[in-house]
Amino acid sequence: MNILKGPKPSEFEIGCVIARFQLHKLHEAHIKLIDFVCQNHKKVIIFLGVPVIGNTRSNPLDFATRHAMVQAMYPN
Repeated sequence: MNILKGPKPSEFEIGCVIARFQLHKLHEAHIKLIDFVCQNHKKVIIFLGVPVIGNTRSNPLDFATRHAMVQAMYPN
């Protein structure tokens, strides 16, 4: 029986993280995810989801705040 295996992350030059990061600082799981992608790809793109309606209980942080938070931990 042939078992199909998926592609290895390191086979792709560009890695992508799509997230909201609606916390005052990056959670340990967020950091592990970003570190994993950075270790397996030459280039990394992080897409920050932006809600249609901001400043709500489930979306308290705006884009600029979250961008600065990610940029502070991952300046490159």
